[in-house]
Amino acid sequence: MDLGDVRNSTATAHIHGRGSLPSTAEPDAMPYLGAALPVGIVGAAAVAVFTLVLDSLAGRPLATPSALGATILFGAEFDLGAPIQSASVFGYTLMHGALFVIAAAGAVSAEFTLSKQGMPLGIQFSYGFAGLFLGLLLSISGLLWMAGIPLTPEFGMGRLAASNAVAAVAMATMVYRRATARHEADAR
Repeated sequence: MDLGDVRNSTATAHIHGRGSLPSTAEPDAMPYLGAALPVGIVGAAAVAVFTLVLDSLAGRPLATPSALGATILFGAEFDLGAPIQSASVFGYTLMHGALFVIAAAGAVSAEFTLSKQGMPLGIQFSYGFAGLFLGLLLSISGLLWMAGIPLTPEFGMGRLAASNAVAAVAMATMVYRRATARHEADAR
């Protein structure tokens, strides 16, 4: 067994609470990224679908990611009525996805930590939802504020709260299901 094998097996044992890392092995810089990536993608996709539905109902599919991308990435004035720009949609989608993966990394690592402390999964789900919802809402609100994007009746705090609630439910549910499966496997 080489050092890579030791590192992988001990990191896995450490994550699942069955041991600790020996002093010769370096811990992974981000041991939860593998679990966080799909959770973040699900959260970002949930918001994207929610936003696409709202934009489509208003007769402007992709208007929101296009306007946000144009403003945040290219410095244009925020305008939901502007023509859809594929570069703005693509760039904003990548940035949006990255934000959700970062939030998911926090949620997954918190779940592992709380599980090791013996906190019941139901309470973890509640804390996970609340943390994700507030964290995402504050992050997005701060980003909008820094970019000078006004909260209007058409694009306001209610819409942000609803879309982040959808994402938080999707992400917390996925983390909860993964934790439940891991606990069942550990019990065997």
